[in-house]
Amino acid sequence: MTTHSQSIYEESTLKLWDEHLEQSPKKILLLAQALLSLASVLLTASVAQAVLINSGDGTGNTSAPQNDPGFGHVAIVNGLSAVYLQNGWLLTAYHVGSEPIELGGVTYELVPNSRTRILSTSSNPPDLALIKIVGDPGLSPLDLADSTPPLNSEVTLIGRGRSRGSATSYSGLDGWSWAFPFTIRWGTNRISDASTFVLDTQAFSMEFDPPTSSDYTTHEASATIGDSGGAVFFEKPTGWTLAGIMFSINQTAGQPPQTTVYSNRTFAVDLATYRSEILSIISTPDCANGLDDDLDGQIDMGSDPGCASANDTSEQSLLLECDNGLDDDLDNLIDFPNDPDCTSSTSISESVIVPALQGVTQWITIAAITFAGLRKIA
Repeated sequence: MTTHSQSIYEESTLKLWDEHLEQSPKKILLLAQALLSLASVLLTASVAQAVLINSGDGTGNTSAPQNDPGFGHVAIVNGLSAVYLQNGWLLTAYHVGSEPIELGGVTYELVPNSRTRILSTSSNPPDLALIKIVGDPGLSPLDLADSTPPLNSEVTLIGRGRSRGSATSYSGLDGWSWAFPFTIRWGTNRISDASTFVLDTQAFSMEFDPPTSSDYTTHEASATIGDSGGAVFFEKPTGWTLAGIMFSINQTAGQPPQTTVYSNRTFAVDLATYRSEILSIISTPDCANGLDDDLDGQIDMGSDPGCASANDTSEQSLLLECDNGLDDDLDNLIDFPNDPDCTSSTSISESVIVPALQGVTQWITIAAITFAGLRKIA
């Protein structure tokens, strides 16, 4: 059956995808090769968000499962999805973009110039990128897969977007239409193809199976509009590992838009392929990464006073009141340059100090104590 592959991102980012397709004259040839390798899979531009699940009424799984692979690590970026790794870094599909960023209900600023596309060794980079946030969300680091999950192994998908709508069918295949609202949801599936190459990206795929299939899982899921950048987790004997980032889906040729039917596939970036490059970026200390991580206009050891050494993992220092990440004077303004009472990162206080009044303040204090003492004696 003829199918076509769709990139899964918001309509507002369609132009981003068009630019991706036009990056080099070789793009059309490479896409043609991808078509042949996928046996009549036709590549087109479209969108994806929260995973659609087959279980229950389709509205469940909006909080972490009992055996949680990392539900709280999934963020909302540009209305789509991303996954928090460590040290402020999030991993997402390149076409997702970089902001606004919301994680755990908190909005974070993007570290300027931090968006980094994974380049790989090919002439055309994969649909994968890193972005960095200002601040620490307090999440534990995720383990990145060092190998592709085995064929037919069960995985957990987590993404943000469309819900399951009414039942539908097309060309003899049952399924569901897409509905609102957008939300972060988890579901399950199995690896149906452990090695494929889609849109310049090494990937694996997961087929949306009917309940009658031996490959069906309890919360059988498929990506929909906006799941791009969402997570695919695989549980090893040693624990959960982040194995993939969702970036594309395929559908039957002529299938109505905004629907999912059995046999549709979700494609995820095979992170084991790009693991070493990702780790080399996210493991670089803040004081040696060439970025202004604390937005004070000063970068790395030698320029940022918050850096004690090039191995320092933060450009802020608790020894510097105007560069410690705290609202020391409770005025809802933090550090230089946001707090106007901080003239630099090395200012000794976030509060205004007026030397000429120090003596007057001392006299008033002494007088008050004396007066209180006299009244007490009387």
